[in-house]
Amino acid sequence: MRSKVLGSVAVVSLVMTAAAVAGTTTNKLVGGIKDDANGKVSMKIVVKDGRPVKAKNVKVSNLDYECQDETTGERTFKFAKIALRGTPVGSTNPYFFETSVKNGNATYQISGGTTKGKQVEGQASVRIDNPGNVCTSENLPGDTTENGLYTVKKR
Repeated sequence: MRSKVLGSVAVVSLVMTAAAVAGTTTNKLVGGIKDDANGKVSMKIVVKDGRPVKAKNVKVSNLDYECQDETTGERTFKFAKIALRGTPVGSTNPYFFETSVKNGNATYQISGGTTKGKQVEGQASVRIDNPGNVCTSENLPGDTTENGLYTVKKR
């Protein structure tokens, strides 16, 4: 009797695990940063029952920045997990994420939107607050271009 019960528990457990996994997929997305020759963004979007629910392993590589003293550089940064939330009805990208983290004198930010988790459009930025010399990938005074825009697509 005991072996029948254990066998039944094992079968039920396998069926429940298969059902849980069947509704979840993870899409690996990669792409470039507009007007940044070697800038790159990569991430995985977890889709559960057809709804994007989280971005994970988000990495921004070689994001260009410029300082007030006209020096330039690049930064690479990562985010482990970011929850996606719904946006207002009628939005072109109904699932959205946005987060930032401060590390020393630098603040790293990323945001993006998606419909089905197979493509994300958004913006990444860095701001470095040095005494008397702010550096940013965003617009410095007098700069009219929109920096850090990216599109990533499923491989």
